[in-house]
Amino acid sequence: MDSHLENTFYDIIVIGCGLSGISLVLELCNRTKKKILILEKKKELTNDKNWCFWNHPFNEFVNNSDHSWKNIKINYENKVIIKKDTKFSYNNIPSIKLYNKILQKVKFYSNLDILFNQDITDIIEGKNLVQIISNKRKYKSKIVFDSRPPKFKNNRLIQHFLGVEYLFDKKVFNKNEVTLMDFQKKNNAIHFFYILPFTDKRGLIETTYFSKNTFKKEKYIEDIDKYVKKNYPNKKFKKIGIEQGIIPMHHICNKNNSKRVIAIGTANNWIRRSSGYGFQNAFKNSKVIVDQLIKEEPIIIKQKTTTKFLDSIFCQLLEKNPIEGIKVFMSFFSDLELKTIIKFLTNTHNFADTLKVLWVLPKAKLMYYALITILKNDK
Repeated sequence: MDSHLENTFYDIIVIGCGLSGISLVLELCNRTKKKILILEKKKELTNDKNWCFWNHPFNEFVNNSDHSWKNIKINYENKVIIKKDTKFSYNNIPSIKLYNKILQKVKFYSNLDILFNQDITDIIEGKNLVQIISNKRKYKSKIVFDSRPPKFKNNRLIQHFLGVEYLFDKKVFNKNEVTLMDFQKKNNAIHFFYILPFTDKRGLIETTYFSKNTFKKEKYIEDIDKYVKKNYPNKKFKKIGIEQGIIPMHHICNKNNSKRVIAIGTANNWIRRSSGYGFQNAFKNSKVIVDQLIKEEPIIIKQKTTTKFLDSIFCQLLEKNPIEGIKVFMSFFSDLELKTIIKFLTNTHNFADTLKVLWVLPKAKLMYYALITILKNDK
């Protein structure tokens, strides 16, 4: 390395100022006096996505939601399912509001530095320290938490989507009802539309696929254009925003994890692969990490064995038999109470909840894909 590079020491370096990185920093600032550095690739934080989550388990950002919905809608062909429970809601917060809220909370923490527009060129792990080279400057730390997105396995199931925010000139949405899944009939993939109505005129319409391959951006936009033309004919509108993403529906095996360089977020399976939910996990896992740091224990985020196994089985089913997968989703939402559904989706279910879920699933197919999962040793 060049000798002119500046040396700066921190207790903890967090790579990335996305959800997992910033939630960990919030927990660290609230509970420790560590000297912390965030290295962020972007020039500035922008409103690049909508974070959605259930109000169970409760966290402080439930009260800061921009929108929440009590009515949950799922439909396929001629069957429509609407679930409601006064104790539960589906919540939305724009990413920029979340980032700003957390940054506002930690701005008086004197031991925190945030650097934007960073280009990390090397991470060198030594016996006692980690050295990071970014923008030709050298930073050292006892431990690094890396939230950069992982490389997904080839030919494995992924959830990929694109959403367009619309502003119509007339009322078209039921602003009290979120459409989680409006399934479309496809033989080789699961495809559905997801609708977040922010008002009766403004909402996000998203096209989502569970398949092995992504498409060009134009394909997703074409999907949505056709959907809007069919479901909101002869309506005038403006497109006022767009967001796009990919979520793995398979286990991420991060071989770069070590004692001092630890993956967080999607790179360490913080997103529930059968559902795509990860908002609550970011805060829950950040709390576990800080607990372990304070106790000077190894940093380990454990997942429920039954949950991992059921997710593997379910994703095998979705991959091999999409039409049957849609039927399973419909049974799941039609035959279970919303309370049980939410507890299962947020990984807060108990043994009794697991039995209820298993009871509504097709037993023979469940056993078949369980056997495939075991034989493939699919994590």
